[in-house]
Order: sequence, then C-alpha cells, then structure tokens
Amino acid sequence: MYNKKAADFLRTKTRSQSCSFFASSKKALSPVVAVSLLLVVSVGAVVGFQTWFNQYSSSLFTDVEQSGDGNNIAQGINNFQNGNIYFNHKTNDNVTVTQVKTGDTTCDKNITLKQGINKIRGCTGKYTDLKDVVVYTDKGVYENKVFEKSLDIPFPCKNDNESNGFYGGDGSQSSPYQICSCNQLQNMSNNLFSDFELVTDLDCSATKNWNSGKGFAPVGNGANEFRGTLEGNDYTISNLFMNRSTSNRIGIFGKSRFGIELTNINFDNIKIYGDKYTGILGRIQGNGKFINISITNSQIEGGIQTGGIFGGKSNSADNLITIKNVVIDNTQIKGNQETGGFVGAGFTGDVKISNSKVINSNIEGSQRVGGLYGEGDVYTKNSQSINNYIKGSNAGGIGGQAKDLFNISSVDNTIEGGNNLGGIGGRILPNISKIKVISNIINGSSRVGGIGGESSNSDIDEVFVKNSTIIGSGNYVGGLIGERGSNALKINNSYVEDVSISNGNEYYTGATIGLADGTSSKLTNTYVTNVNISVPYNNGLGIVGDDSSITLENLYWNNETVIFTDAQGSEEGTQYITSDLQNPTSASGIYANWSSTIWNFGNTTEYPRFSWE
Repeated sequence: MYNKKAADFLRTKTRSQSCSFFASSKKALSPVVAVSLLLVVSVGAVVGFQTWFNQYSSSLFTDVEQSGDGNNIAQGINNFQNGNIYFNHKTNDNVTVTQVKTGDTTCDKNITLKQGINKIRGCTGKYTDLKDVVVYTDKGVYENKVFEKSLDIPFPCKNDNESNGFYGGDGSQSSPYQICSCNQLQNMSNNLFSDFELVTDLDCSATKNWNSGKGFAPVGNGANEFRGTLEGNDYTISNLFMNRSTSNRIGIFGKSRFGIELTNINFDNIKIYGDKYTGILGRIQGNGKFINISITNSQIEGGIQTGGIFGGKSNSADNLITIKNVVIDNTQIKGNQETGGFVGAGFTGDVKISNSKVINSNIEGSQRVGGLYGEGDVYTKNSQSINNYIKGSNAGGIGGQAKDLFNISSVDNTIEGGNNLGGIGGRILPNISKIKVISNIINGSSRVGGIGGESSNSDIDEVFVKNSTIIGSGNYVGGLIGERGSNALKINNSYVEDVSISNGNEYYTGATIGLADGTSSKLTNTYVTNVNISVPYNNGLGIVGDDSSITLENLYWNNETVIFTDAQGSEEGTQYITSDLQNPTSASGIYANWSSTIWNFGNTTEYPRFSWE
C-alpha cells in the first residue's frame, strides 16, 4: 500500500536544484548474490518509472557502487514508492524475503521473489532526516539510505479523463484500483464491487461546479450499493462539495452493503448537504470498518440520521460496524432527529467505537443528538468529546441515548436544548463505567443532569462530575442524574465536586439525583463537595431531590462547602467537614467499605479519586 508519511520528503517545497541528496549502500552479506543498489524514491509506479527516473535521477541520486536504470539495474532495491518496496530479482533461483525494515518499523515477511520486479507491501515507519530501507533475505541483506531534503514534484497522474480510468491496479484486493484525481474518485461509481486506494492527496475544489452545481455524486445508492474498500494511505481528500439537500443517502458513498472499509483517510474542508441519511457515508447495511480517519474543517448537513462517518444503518442484527482511531475536529454536523459526531443512528446490531474523539465541533439537531452518536446499539470505549457545542432535546456529550460506555470523557462541552440533557447522554441506559465529566455547561429544561438527564434500567459505576454548571428551567435536575426514568437506577462509586446547580422551577433538584424514587434504586459510595445549589423553592430539594424509595449507602457530603443559596434543602446521607472527608488515606474509617482497587485515597489534603484518573 502507499503511505504518505513514507513519501513526505517528496512533498516539501524545495526545488530540485537546491536539493542535497546522497545514497549509500551496504553489500549483501552473502557473496553468492552480486549486489548493486539503487534506491529511487519515486512518485510513479513501476509503469512510468523510467520516464521519471530519466528526468530527475541524474541530479538527485547517486549509486555509490554501480549506476543503472530500468530493468538493467543489478540485483537489489529498485524503487521505494510511497511505502512499497520494489525489488529487482535478476535470476530465476529462489530468494525469500524474511524481514523488511523502513524507518523504525520492522515487519516479518515470508515472500518468495520471482524473477523481475517484485512488490513488497505494507511496512512503513516513522521517519527522521535519515530514511532507511532494508530488505532481509535468506541470501543477503539489502540496504539503502536517502538523506536530507526533498523536492516539489507534481504527482504524474494519468488516465484522469477516462470515464473508467484509474492510475493503476485491477480492482482486486491484492492490486486495488489506484486513484490520483477526483475524477477517478468519482469513477468508483462504475466499479462498486472493487477495492481502491489513494496514491496522492486529492484537491476536489472543482467538484463545486460539477453536475450543475450539485457537485460530487454519491458512490453507490439505492439498489446499487458500494461493496468495496478504500485505503487512503494517509492521504487527504480536500474541498469536495456535494449539494443534494433534497435527496436521501448522501455522502461520498451513498449506501454500502456487505463489508465497506474506509481506512487511513483524511477529509478536510468537505461540504456535504443532503436530507435523510447524510454523512461521509449516507447509510450502511451489513458490516463495515472505519479506521484511522480524520474529518477536519468540514460541514455536513442533513435531515433525519446525520453523522460525520455515517448517517444511519439498516435494521439488521447480524452485523458489526467498527469505528476506531477516528478524529473529527472543527466540523459542523447539523441534522434533524438522530444526529451525532460519528453516527446519526445505529439501530439493531453492533456499532463499536473505540480510541476516537470529536473535538472543537458543533453538533446540532432536533432530538437524540450526541457528541459521538445520536442513538442506537452503540458500544463505546476509550473515547472523548471535547470542547464541542451540542444542541437539541435528548442530547448529551457522548450520545443522545447512551449505553455501554467504558472509559469515556466529556470535557469542556456546552450542551443546550430542551428536555433530557446530560454531560454523557440525554438518556442513560445500562452499562456505564469509568466516566468523567469535566468543565461542562449543561443548560436545558426538565430532566437535566451532569451524567444524564434521565435513566432507564441503568447500572452506572465509577463516574464523576467536576467543575461544571448544570442549569434547568423545569423539573428534575441533578448533579449526576436528573430523573430516574423507567426501572431501577443504580450508581456505585461516584463524586460531584466544584459544581453549580440551578433550577428555576420548584420540583426535584438534587446535588446527586433530582428525582430518585424506585424501590430497587440505589446510590452507593458517593461524596459531594464544593457544590452550590440555587433553587427558589424547597419542594424536592436536597442532596437527593426525592429519596422516597432509593437506598442510600455511604453517601457523604461536605457541610462546609455544599451550599443551598436560596431555599434550604434536605440533608440525605451523612454530612462531614472537609478534614473528615480527606481522612483517612486508606480504605478504613468512613471509607472502610470503599475499594482500594477502585479508589486512590491520596493524602490528608486530598479527596479520594479514582485509581484511573
């Protein structure tokens, strides 16, 4: 595969006349193989290599041992092309590649070389000024180094104007169609069952004038779904434009089925306007993988089910969709119902998000709106929502309806709208663990909470809300949860610290939970400190707004720093002064039933913290 990092030195703006290059070679360890090495850092494929070599090599590259060109080069590394190594094997005897090293990355291989030019794929590393390429075989070691500067050579795209043209490849998994222009990106529409890869950055500014101003046409739609893959090789697609606001399933890919894979792609300054099902991919059916993707400085607007990666998915339970190592930054995503940073809606089946984040972005919709996703069967771990503006009803920093969360952060977000707002989710469903909400402003009507506006059959473990402002203008406002909805609410191990809570209405406001009735509900191992609660009435006001049925175990609050500024609230739990809460420094005394595996009790001037903070 191509890799942009491996060819970055071809992209800096240094003219060839001022470049300083040298190449050095080491002889093979075995005298059986005659070694003459030439490393040509090429922007072309093997086909077309000779022209490029003749034009640029004489002033740039030196073969220390013996010069040559084309197929006349002696045994050794012929060409290092954007992360792929081309090895010229001169004889018909068997030579096996056992290992490849590029930069600081080493890959084990087991490749038998045929006579002629052999392509060795998939081993690229991080590069400093000195770039090493080493091929280890059973008969010798071949090494080249290219040093110092680079040059500005436009990528020699070819077959750009052909209706079904590509730079190279045959569309198979082993030899994907190679894309070097936006026309070729559009040509994917004619090959919906094929595999593709980018071989350079694509500036798609011209698409604004395509199709009478409608721009780029979705690849795959309706009954003709896209069923292939696109490997980006860390290249960027920029300035692509789509204006199809009255059409459904709008995106660079309109609809996919049976295993779409988008990997190692950057999208910058992309503008997509559609209706129902809008995103980089409009709608997905079946499995899919979206790995190592960034979306920056972009605008995606649609109707129902709009998301950065995909808008919606079909209701099929037997599929798995993976979103991993994805970053959305400085992007506006605006939809109607079910709108999210990555996913609008993912009903039925599994959508798994990991090691991903949405930052510095606006996500707006009417209802079920989230920093990462709107609603659905989504499982999220090790992911973040940071410095985003999120607007809608049933809205949260992570999901409009949030469930199955592990190691999640909602930091510096502003979440505004109507009912059901939370730092994590508008509505919280089961299996929430290791959650932090820091420096959020959450401003809504009824059912507003630091973690969630409303809960439903929720098991919440190891969560905290800190340095945040929680504002409601209706009923049910809480530092953790606004209202216990259907079924039991269970919160184990939590704290609320440095939080301001206000409610302009008179019913049910709590430092922890607003309305917490429910015979099976339980709040365990929780402390509250440095909290200011401003409510004009004391109807259902307290550490827990309504605790008529909930079981409270080891609920502690600081009577020096928890302040009711207007009406005085009830005093559920046990009150302590600061020094009591900061001592002991182990799982003993008032913390005897708190786990030392979960909590770090610090020193005598610190409150307990979670061990993973």
